[in-house]
Amino acid sequence: MDKITFDSLKATVPPGSDCHTVLEQAVHFSNIGAARAGSKVVVVTCNEVAARKLLSHARNKCPVAATPIAEAFRAAGLNRTRRVLPHGEASRQRMIDVSDALDILQTAVDRCGVVDIRTPNIYAALTFLERRSTVRLPFNQFRSALEYGTAKTLDKNALWEALTTSLDGIRQSVGK
Repeated sequence: MDKITFDSLKATVPPGSDCHTVLEQAVHFSNIGAARAGSKVVVVTCNEVAARKLLSHARNKCPVAATPIAEAFRAAGLNRTRRVLPHGEASRQRMIDVSDALDILQTAVDRCGVVDIRTPNIYAALTFLERRSTVRLPFNQFRSALEYGTAKTLDKNALWEALTTSLDGIRQSVGK
């Protein structure tokens, strides 16, 4: 979501709450995806239970933030209406791991010539994996290929090759 919407949402979240903890761990970027030059984008990564709590909070306290969160649910193929489980049941929910994040990136590479793959879940998977690695180069290369390739400066084969090469480097950096 954009920085202004993120700041609006964060201002409505009580300190110490689960939602506040999730927002504190957000990653701030400049000039990514379809964002305008000079704009800032914030990527929030969390498990599905926390995301549902955040969506519920946004719907009640900050409706302007509910739209980008709901769009992230759609992009991830999740149903936005499922209820949030009580805290004790949260451990039953599937949480993302390194293999899941790598699968998200591989799916994006496989679809790169067909659709615009610059979605929030791609950037979230990159950020998730990057936090588990001491090497930054393959992540930067993947992001650059996303931006330049989808801006039509690379043909589909060159884009696929650039993404595949950088994904191989990401796999090595996280030990998979």
